[in-house]
Formats: sequence, structure tokens, C-alpha cells
Amino acid sequence: PSPTPPACGMTALNDASDPQEMAAALAIAAQSRMNSQRLLQSLARIPHLLADADTWQAERRAVFSLFRKGLVECTAKGSLEAPIFGNRQIEDALLFLVAVGKQNARRLEQVRVCFRSLRTSYSWLMALRGSRKFRDALKEAPC
Repeated sequence: PSPTPPACGMTALNDASDPQEMAAALAIAAQSRMNSQRLLQSLARIPHLLADADTWQAERRAVFSLFRKGLVECTAKGSLEAPIFGNRQIEDALLFLVAVGKQNARRLEQVRVCFRSLRTSYSWLMALRGSRKFRDALKEAPC
């Protein structure tokens, strides 16, 4: 089944018409950020990995582990749809997963599990479908 667009987060903040609704929407956003710390930490490190071969060699395993754990937490707590993930962060994460899968056959199944989790999220799926860089990277990826 296709995921449905998120019903909380920035939309809730924009639609809040009174102070109580605004406070509730802010509380939801704050809780989502707390639930997403590991994933956010990995997303902050991924652009550096993709840009520098030495950083890639030194940190890719730790960042992949952090990403996987963060993804599990976000999926379990329902915060994967939080509006705290930017499109560029999502695209970089997708490119990172493809690169990890291409480089390490032992991690390929773990990468596939990550993609299966991510495609249940509307916002991540839209970024996955809309990224030309991601589609180009997939052409070179192992099956």
C-alpha cells in the first residue's frame, strides 16, 4: 500500500489557529526531534562522507550503524514523517545507502531492509521517487 501524506508537523503548525493548538503542534515537533536524534546525527554526517574519500573510509561503518539504529527508532516511534528531515538530507541518505550497498556486499541486505523501511514513509518515498541523482546511482547499483 502507498503511504499517505503526513498529518502532523509543519502542516499542524501552519494550521494552528489558537495558542493551544500551536503549543500542541510544537510539542509534537519537539517529541519527534527527540525520537529522531540518532537518525539526525547520521544525516548530519553523511554529506561529509559523500564528499571526502578519507572521511568515507574512516567513518562509513559508524555512520551506517547510527543511521540503521536511528531508522529503527524513528520507524518504531512513528517519527519518520516528522518535518525535521530536509529533502537534501533525505537525498544524501539515499545516495549513502546506495554507495554502502555497492561497496560492501555483506551490507547489501541491511541496505535493502533500510530501503524497505524508508519506502513506508510518504516524505521519504517522494524524495526517493523525485531524485534524479538517486535514480542515476541506482543504475550502477547491484540488484
